Amino acid sequence: MKLEKLIDIARLLKKRDFKPLNNFLHKKDTKSNIWKLYEGILEGKYKTDSEASLDIFGEKIPGKKFRELKNNVKEQMINSIMELDISINASDRLKATYKCEKNLFVAKMLGKTGSSNASRELYKQTYLLAKKHKITDVILCCLKNLSTFYVFRHKKKVLYDSFKEINFYKEVYAAEIQAQEFYHKIIYEVTNSKTLDPKSFEIVLEYSKIIEANIEKFKEYDSLELRICFFRIKSSAFEAIGDIKNALKVYEQTEKNLLNSSIIVSPQLLAELNAGQLICLVYLQDFEKGKLIAEKIKQILPKQTANYISFLNHYFLLSIQSNELKNALEIIKELESHELFKISFIQETEYFILFKSYLIIALLNSKNPFEVKKGNELRNNFNVFKAIDKLLETSKDKKGLNVSIIILRILFYLIEGDYSKVLDKMEGLKQYNQRYLKKNEFYRTDCFIKMIMMLEKYDFDYNQLKIHSVEYVKKLSSFRIKTTKSLFNWEIIPYENLWTIILETLRKNEES
Repeated sequence: MKLEKLIDIARLLKKRDFKPLNNFLHKKDTKSNIWKLYEGILEGKYKTDSEASLDIFGEKIPGKKFRELKNNVKEQMINSIMELDISINASDRLKATYKCEKNLFVAKMLGKTGSSNASRELYKQTYLLAKKHKITDVILCCLKNLSTFYVFRHKKKVLYDSFKEINFYKEVYAAEIQAQEFYHKIIYEVTNSKTLDPKSFEIVLEYSKIIEANIEKFKEYDSLELRICFFRIKSSAFEAIGDIKNALKVYEQTEKNLLNSSIIVSPQLLAELNAGQLICLVYLQDFEKGKLIAEKIKQILPKQTANYISFLNHYFLLSIQSNELKNALEIIKELESHELFKISFIQETEYFILFKSYLIIALLNSKNPFEVKKGNELRNNFNVFKAIDKLLETSKDKKGLNVSIIILRILFYLIEGDYSKVLDKMEGLKQYNQRYLKKNEFYRTDCFIKMIMMLEKYDFDYNQLKIHSVEYVKKLSSFRIKTTKSLFNWEIIPYENLWTIILETLRKNEES
């Protein structure tokens, strides 16, 4: 197992809502290599095997000693997971899932070592808990093992009743597996093509009908998994074809149905539904409604999770795109102080740099003197170009965020009045557009890049550019990106607004 994989386990062990019992990780023998490697992983000191091996053994190329040490730490970390106390800040469903999986392991071990009575009792307890929380695969596993006990106890009626239950839950489980298959196929299509063609959308509707029929068929059980797959498939499909209003309705209706059902709904699922609504509202630029949803998410989602960071990212986008800059500034402050940035959260850290840079642009061009002042303060304390140079992961996204990086450089060169550097970047941007961006898929970006190319044609003249860019502005206003998957097409500030900022910057430069 590579060191990168151990970092994921370390994140789990470091979470505040997980309270490890007394084990080797909390017996701080700081002289031991085991502790040194573990602490180095946990604190983000080591990113690769080579870094850890060089620091601990003085060997840049990891040898046998390092491999044995890493394996030891891995085993200790995995064993620690079995001893985690998740009673603090965990949902009832998460607690139940953890307890069920742990009980299954213990019950199997008890059965294999001859403690059949204790094993049977544990299976019974686990069955009841899994049934309460609708964890179908655990229910099946418990029934299967309990039926073996009934055979040898000569309990014919109980045995045959258990077979009926097993057959019922087998059908439910098969329907759940089928629903998961449908969902994964749709996600694969959306992830690879960003949109769905009409034929694929018709297939999605057929999938939805099948799942909806199974929800009705097994309404006595009311499978949570079927309900989840149903809403995920329908919302993803509507988002992919650009029908954001219907996607929003799916999220809203699902939340309402679940809260009115007998299902124990976890805060994480409610947060997912509300996050889906928020993403739709980013697209629809409905800040007032989005703000209400954001307040709900803040009450539900633990702040120390990656999902909370994702929520803040989208809430920031909604705020800056709605020109609610004061709110965007507060979100940036919260992101900057978040503890996850201290433990190898590379991608989110890079998003933050982009967000902060674009926020500075927006603040500097605000009509509110207080916001302009804040923009200048941020700019004076933040080396934008140096920060942009660190965006190594984001710059690899050739069909998405890397465009935002190039445009960002141009914006700051314009603010500084360094037109020669703008021209240098424009040629690269033109070639980049031709090489990576399909016109039908990135129509808005293509339009905006052509507008930037006009800077050279009209020699950065404010009046000429204002006149000759009117048609492109109309094109932008009449076309929105047909997806809420903002990672694929991120306009951190809408292009119409960016063009207004560019024109205003040129006007100020001419006057100064």
